[in-house]
Amino acid sequence: MSIARRLVVVTNGSTNRQEAKIRRAGLDSLLAGWVISETVGVAKPDRRIFELAANLVGGTLDGAWMVGDTAHADIVGAALAGVGSTWISHGRAWPFCLWSQPTCVAPTGAAAIGALPSPPAIPCGDGVRGLG
Repeated sequence: MSIARRLVVVTNGSTNRQEAKIRRAGLDSLLAGWVISETVGVAKPDRRIFELAANLVGGTLDGAWMVGDTAHADIVGAALAGVGSTWISHGRAWPFCLWSQPTCVAPTGAAAIGALPSPPAIPCGDGVRGLG
């Protein structure tokens, strides 16, 4: 059985700037949608922005996964939302001062996307590691 992923970008920032970045990257045709903090009035790491993303595609946060490169907004936000996460490290060490840790760590965005766990979540796919 195949379970299709519905990809939604959740981003902080101004609507015009973030939508331009999404379109310039060619993601607008690949995504089920996007939720931008300025538009919805709530920003990561607040759990509500992740709930809005799930609602956008008619889903819940059950089985959702966050991929991001900002420890506080993305990974702490994922923890507050109760979802798994992959932190894109870009070669950086995890800032252990944070109370939350990512489920997985990937060196690049491509590695993170390529190693997304299959539903139901299987921790850390090929080329991606946990912090432990």
